[in-house]
Amino acid sequence: MNEHETVSSWLETIGERYGVRGFTLDHGGTCTGSYHNTVEFALEVPQGQETVYLNAPVVPSFAVNGPVMAMALERNCFGLGTTQAWLGRRKNAGDLCLCSSLAVNRADAKSFENWLGNFLVLAEGIAEEFRANRPAADTLARAEPLRATPIIGFDPTRFA
Repeated sequence: MNEHETVSSWLETIGERYGVRGFTLDHGGTCTGSYHNTVEFALEVPQGQETVYLNAPVVPSFAVNGPVMAMALERNCFGLGTTQAWLGRRKNAGDLCLCSSLAVNRADAKSFENWLGNFLVLAEGIAEEFRANRPAADTLARAEPLRATPIIGFDPTRFA
């Protein structure tokens, strides 16, 4: 099985467990969704690569400013505030995203599920921290509602 097939299989197993049909990679190697209707995420296995990439926007582009970037840099320092994930600004979109990657050949179904679940819990917490602790926090509170349909609902206590 190649990396695309392996990750698709893991996603399908997670989807079956939570009653979510079609939770798998598309033909382009991507899967998108929403976690608790608070954080959108995108998972990707690029063609010919042995790595799965995961990102979740935590601050919309219109709210990214100097203080937000300073908070992001502080959280990124040594990976201590991001649990070995990282925060970065997407060049084309301009939003601030939490990102992570996982070598498929060094994972199994359980470690993949834990990685995904822990990442989504962390992304939700970081997004809330940015909404609550930055200057002009009301800007984030006025953000558009999420457009993604909820795909999966992890129980955060399973990943503690």
